[in-house]
Parts: sequence; structure tokens; C-alpha cells
Amino acid sequence: MQSPFRKLVRISIVLFATVLLCNFFAYYLVNKKSAENEELIIARSLSGRQQTLSQIISTQAALISGGLYGEAETRQIKDSLQTVLSTFKIQEEQLQKKVEQSKTPLPAHVF
Repeated sequence: MQSPFRKLVRISIVLFATVLLCNFFAYYLVNKKSAENEELIIARSLSGRQQTLSQIISTQAALISGGLYGEAETRQIKDSLQTVLSTFKIQEEQLQKKVEQSKTPLPAHVF
């Protein structure tokens, strides 16, 4: 016959193991979610910069096509536009790599 003390010890060990297991899974899920959020923040940052660059590109293209400026100012705007376009292309490639490397699908509104 088993003593009540042994039964209490077994129950407490099972409860302790259950609590430890639940804590481990909670930590794992929170850590995984944090990594996903970090990737999402980086992707949103890149897409925000892309949006800003596209606004700059459209503004500069409108200034060039308007013909309001002289040759020197137009040349300066074209050089600036070329720089912005190359930056836009580089960031677009980085964003595409992020999407391809991402293991979880990102929401459609990010891009």
C-alpha cells in the first residue's frame, strides 16, 4: 500500500513538469512571433522608403517635363532623378529578396 505522501509527491512532479512544458511552449511561440514581427518591420520600412522614392521620382519627372527650368537646373534634376532611380532599383531588389527569403507570407497591404 502506498502512503499519501508518495501520491502527493507524484502529483506535484506531474504538475511541475506540466507547468515547465507550458512555459517552454509559451516562450517558443512568443520568440517565433517576435522574429516574424521583426521581418515584417524591416519589410514595411523598405516599402515605406519605396513609396517615398516613387513620389520623388514622379515629382522630378513632372518638373523635367514641364520645361519651366533652364538647362542647368534640368541637368541637375536629371542627375538627381538618376540617383533616385538607381536607389529605387536597389531597394526593390532587397525587398524582393526579403519576400523570397520569408518563410511566412506577408500581408498584401505591405507592398
